[in-house]
Parts: sequence; C-alpha cells; structure tokens
Amino acid sequence: MSDYPDAEQVLAQLPAPWPEEALIGIRRALRSSPRKVVVLDDDPTGTQTVEDITVVTQWDPQTLREAFEETNLGFFILTNSRALTETGTIELHREILANLEEAANGQPYTIVSRSDSTLRGHFLAESKTIAAFRGPFDLTVIAPFFQAGQRLTLDDTHYLIDQGKLIPCHETPFAEDKVFGYKASHLPTWVEEKTHGETPATEVISIPLDLIRSKGPDGVFEILTQAPKGSTCIVNACAQKDMEVFAAAALRFEDSGRNVLYRTAAAFVAARFGIRPPPPLLPEFISNSKERGGLVVVGSYVPKSSEQLAKLLELGELKAIELNVNELLKSADPDRYLQSLGDSLESALAAGDDVVLYTSRGLVFSDAKEQNLDIGGRVAVALVSLVKSLKKSPGFVIAKGGITSSTIATDALGIRKAQVLGQLVPGVPVWRAADDSRFPEIDLVIFPGNVGGPDSLCEAYRKLKRVR
Repeated sequence: MSDYPDAEQVLAQLPAPWPEEALIGIRRALRSSPRKVVVLDDDPTGTQTVEDITVVTQWDPQTLREAFEETNLGFFILTNSRALTETGTIELHREILANLEEAANGQPYTIVSRSDSTLRGHFLAESKTIAAFRGPFDLTVIAPFFQAGQRLTLDDTHYLIDQGKLIPCHETPFAEDKVFGYKASHLPTWVEEKTHGETPATEVISIPLDLIRSKGPDGVFEILTQAPKGSTCIVNACAQKDMEVFAAAALRFEDSGRNVLYRTAAAFVAARFGIRPPPPLLPEFISNSKERGGLVVVGSYVPKSSEQLAKLLELGELKAIELNVNELLKSADPDRYLQSLGDSLESALAAGDDVVLYTSRGLVFSDAKEQNLDIGGRVAVALVSLVKSLKKSPGFVIAKGGITSSTIATDALGIRKAQVLGQLVPGVPVWRAADDSRFPEIDLVIFPGNVGGPDSLCEAYRKLKRVR
C-alpha cells in the first residue's frame, strides 16, 4: 500500500474547483426544458445520490406511463441487469426501450445508463442495445466518478481511495470480478478493451479536470461541440462540483439538439437532475415498526462487504443466521434446508431480536461466466425465499449488495414503485415502498456492496436500532 500516492497530497495539488455554482444554471435550464431523464439502473444502488425521486421496478407500458405523468424531472427504472447474462440484458433492454417509446407518447427524454463506479457491468451490450432504439448518438459519455465511494477520475485514469492511497481500479478486487473483470484503469484503454478494439483508445476524447476547473461549463461545452459525431467521451472529476460543471455543459449540449447517451455512476445522475447529494437522514425520518426485530441481509461477496459483515457480527447484538452456499447447492433437499432457516428467522424476528441473514463467505466459482451468474442467481433466489416467507414486516430491512437489494426489493417485498428518501449514511439510499407493496410503506435500506468503511454497516444498523 505504501507504493501508491497519498490521495490527500495529490488532491491538494489540483487547481481549485470552478468558483461559480453550476447547479443554479442546471436548475434554471430544467425549469424550461420539457425533456425528462430516464435512468436505467443496473442495480438499485444508483439512487444513492438523490432524494424525492421515483423508482419503478416494473416496466410495463402502464407503469412507465404513470412515471412519465407523475414525475417532474424523471425517474429510475431498476433493471438489475448486472445479474443477467449478456443475452439476458440485451433482451431485457429491448423490452424496456420498446415500452418506454410507447409510454412516452412523444415526450422527449434522455437516457442515463447508470452502472458501477468500479467499472463493472454490461457496458458494450447495453450501450449498443440503447443505440439501436435511441441512436445514433452524437456522444457517449463515460463518467464513473462517485465521491461517496471515493472513486475519482484524474488524467483519464479511474482510481479508488483506500486507506488514504490512490489506487488504480484495475489493481483492486473489483477488476477481478469473475463476470465483469478488466485490465485497464486508463479509461480510453478500458473502452478499447470493453469494445474489443471497436473504439480505439486514441479516438476517445477527454474532458480534462484542469479545463473543468478553469473554464467551467463554457469550456466543456466547446469541447463537446467540437467532438466528432459518434465519439466516446471521458469525464474527469475529483469533486461533485466537477460533475455539476460537466452536467451544465451537457444539458446545454442536449438542448442544442444533440443526442447523448450517458454511461455513468451515481454522481452524474444527481447533477443531471439538478440535485446535490443530500446529507444523511436522521433516524426519525425512517419509518420502522417497533413490534418485531429488524433484518439485515448480506448477500454481497466483495471484500468490503465481508469486512463490514465481520464488524457487524462482532457487535454481538444480532442473531446470526448463515445461508451456507455449498450446502444449498449440494443439498438433496434444498427446500427443507431453507425451511429450517426460515423457521429460525421468523422466530427470532417475532421475539423482537434483530437478525443478520448472510451468505457464507467461501466463494463458489466456476470457470464459465454464465455459470457464475447462475450460482449467484440461485443464492439470490434462496435469500428471497427466506425473506418472502416472513409473516409480518420486520422492524427494518437493510439489504447489503446491489443484486441482493434488487431481488429483496422486487421479489421478496413486492415493491413495484418507491420514493427515494435520501441517504442513511453516505452512499446508502433509503427507499419508501408504495402502498401496493407486500409491506406497505416499508423503508428499505439499499446498501451497496462496494461502499463504506469497515464500520459503515454497523453505523447504519445503529441508526435504525435507536428508533426501535
């Protein structure tokens, strides 16, 4: 770790952020623009930077029509496509995009393909599928910056801050993902890698941080207008204000008649909505029952999640129920195994005990990407079946991991539509389910697998425990 540059020293040497408030210009432009934003979110953690925004988990034309009619700025569609195969995400996006066109009925809208701030996801497949419906695009924007997760883009290279050090993302565990791994943190090279050479690194244009901070939206807009049609563009950013400067220029670029596809992390989404990521919610704003114990579900396998789980278990304040993945996969009667766990879960919650339900940490891997997705899917189905078996609402629900959060929200809790309340802790959104969900108006904490320090899950738990 000592070989990496000190993040604080590197950031201190950068020029000061653009002094004017770009967010004011964005909000002014949005007031006069009929164009809405539709965020296709490949897992539910993309809502981590916004508040008072609608999320839908179904995409039939009627649900999407309601979303267009009932929202001012736009809305999220939870696709959970990061859990799918490439073929699966292509088919899913074709269905969603066709229904969007029908539901919009001429309403202009911009698509943001929201994905992972550590560069995982179906970038090429989803971008090409969206382009087939909404293209050709004048520009495809790549902007993975996410401040709450300490992901920065500098000199076209994407970094993660860990223990105060600036680490290129390709040297982190995220780059070793069995499905979405990669070899390059230099984003033009990453684009070339992910497009299999179709877009050479030399043809990718860049919005330098120095320009963002010295020339503001006008300087960025000039680069955008000079970019060859069909270009891919990298956005450098080390603070939320950098992303707001870019968003102001991008909105002006859209309003000039250009067609843009955004492939970004959550920070750009907030800026494009004219929202600055809100401060953490006070516990009093979370609506939870005091009659039963609360539930923490941990399905994410990334090292950060395992570290946070270990800290939570060390508290000794929750009843621990482990879903042993090897036993689940090898059992001759998995339903009986799950029934036993479900009985233990229901009894503990009914007794008023807080429970952490977690998957065993020994990873089960296959050499084939699709088999790894299948294993992950079977584990997700098992977690859903356990939560779905509950007779009454838990006191609270925290779901740890993007795929885990998505399946718990949609399949276990039956959430068709929700409102984003804000953040419980930095980078961790809270959804309030609509009254047609299985447990009406339950508040669900969506805790990304790759966000927070070692004690962040404990902090989230304690905030909810105090109001019980």
